[in-house]
Amino acid sequence: MDTLRELSVTIWQLLFAKKAKTAVRIEKTRKKSFEPEEAVVPAQQVTYLNRGDFDSQKLDKHVELIMVKYEKLRNMTPSTPEFLGEVIDYPEVKRRFYQLPRPLPDFEKLYDEIDSFSKGESAYSPRNKIKKHLKYHPYHPELRAINGIQIFSDTMQSGLAEKKLDVIHQSLVEIGQAMYNGAISVYNVNWFIKIYVKYLEDLQRKILEEYNQVSSNYHWQVQKISEEMHLLAIQITSMLTVKEQLAGMATLTGKLKNSTYNYDSITKSEIRGACQALEGDESRHESVGKSPKYVVWAVITIATLFARAPMLSKLVGKLLNFIPDTSRMLILQKNMVGTVLAVVDYHFALSQGDLSKKIEAAHRIYMRCQHVISQHLGHVSPKRTYEVDPFLKAAWITKESSSLFERDEYRKMLEQSLEYMDSVMESPDTVKGSYDIARKLHEDLQGIMIEFGWSIY
Repeated sequence: MDTLRELSVTIWQLLFAKKAKTAVRIEKTRKKSFEPEEAVVPAQQVTYLNRGDFDSQKLDKHVELIMVKYEKLRNMTPSTPEFLGEVIDYPEVKRRFYQLPRPLPDFEKLYDEIDSFSKGESAYSPRNKIKKHLKYHPYHPELRAINGIQIFSDTMQSGLAEKKLDVIHQSLVEIGQAMYNGAISVYNVNWFIKIYVKYLEDLQRKILEEYNQVSSNYHWQVQKISEEMHLLAIQITSMLTVKEQLAGMATLTGKLKNSTYNYDSITKSEIRGACQALEGDESRHESVGKSPKYVVWAVITIATLFARAPMLSKLVGKLLNFIPDTSRMLILQKNMVGTVLAVVDYHFALSQGDLSKKIEAAHRIYMRCQHVISQHLGHVSPKRTYEVDPFLKAAWITKESSSLFERDEYRKMLEQSLEYMDSVMESPDTVKGSYDIARKLHEDLQGIMIEFGWSIY
């Protein structure tokens, strides 16, 4: 009995002690929660990021994001032929001997459907019909050009504002590649200009939006990016001057409307045949319904317009190579187009703010014009546009270059340009408007001579 009692007491003490310890631990924990926590001193000194470091890290990510946006906008700028892709030429399609050729669509009907849809006269979009034919003719230039036009028309009818620029970019590349591969018709060229101008306007708007967001940022990298964005916007402003040079294309379109020239692409053989026919060899002219005079006129007008779009500079060179140097008239017209390319380079140098490129471009224009005049117009009274052009361009670039050249060299340029303007003004049958342009340039050049303190003879 005593043994049992002792065992019971022992068990009770153990249980009580366990509960007591638990109660003490809970109480200590409760009190500890109200006491200040002691700092833990590490064995080694640890450097923690302060507020400035955190801001710096976030800023680096922000700079990277801005840089990515800038790179995308720069790559989307149609300032070089690379805009059309590294490989512009379509691959040669080889058909197996047992495959029957698939018929091409009725292009005139497709043109009418595209025009009706783009004008809102019809709700029917021929996009599915175009895709169906592209499945069997993936590298047909005319189909690809029509596809680019339809992509643009669909985009203009849609409300996807956020992705619209990317889709117009796709449309511009599509029609640009198609023209490079031979789809050069009055119809396609007019659509190209419409797409090109719309793309430039939307791209410039996007660049300026991004520029306004970053231009006030103090970080030196962001400031550098904002300056680059500003230069991009200026470059696009330079490219948009193509809108002021559409008179020639408008005249050509009006003259050739509803003719075979409007929709039919002009081929290399047609161009060469027309040039040779103009020189008296009518047997080489193979175009049905196209006169040699109009073929050459169309090609020169289109090439001059393309020369104002830097993304098509390779195509301009290709077209000029189609024209043989068989007469003074053809040589002068080709040189006129080449001078436009040089002027575009000069405007780009201006937009980049690069003085050395600016001087180089100005010198190249002047020397080019001087060479053309001495080689082909030395004893000719300039009458036609392509004859007057080198005289006016030489005087214009001289006027523009007042602070670019050494004094002695610039004085010679001024004196020579004044003589050029005299030649234009003295020509009795000069092309309309040339006299007034020459007279104004003559007055400006004289003013520069006086400003520099040089006598006028």
